[in-house]
Amino acid sequence: DTSNAGGKLFGGFKFMPNLAAELSYFNYGKAKSSGPGAASGEIKATGWGAGVTYVGEFAPQWLGVARLGVARNKADVSGTVGSFTSADSKTSTQPYGGLGVGYAVSKNLSVDVALDVSRVKYANEKANVRLLSVGLTYGF
Repeated sequence: DTSNAGGKLFGGFKFMPNLAAELSYFNYGKAKSSGPGAASGEIKATGWGAGVTYVGEFAPQWLGVARLGVARNKADVSGTVGSFTSADSKTSTQPYGGLGVGYAVSKNLSVDVALDVSRVKYANEKANVRLLSVGLTYGF
């Protein structure tokens, strides 16, 4: 089951009309699995990122957003078999990227839909993580 909710919080500084530097916190949500009998597992992914963002207007009041950067992602893994439970975590630095569309409600406020992607790593395994978000962006 990979249908869990996540979230993103970010802030940045526009250093050119269309370019900004951003810092982000990602909660990618969690994925659960269950096996035969009383076996189950769960992985949660979170991350901190830094990158650059390009924002361009492609129609009146409509904005396109592209992000590229690096994220320090953490995978928290836990598993249960019968009455035995184990948990561990692994942090790794991974690239991240994102694309989004925004609608400018006013000069400083837009409603956005974005897809951010990155990877998490645990032991010798890597997994893609995706975060589809709907939110508000306020520019000062």
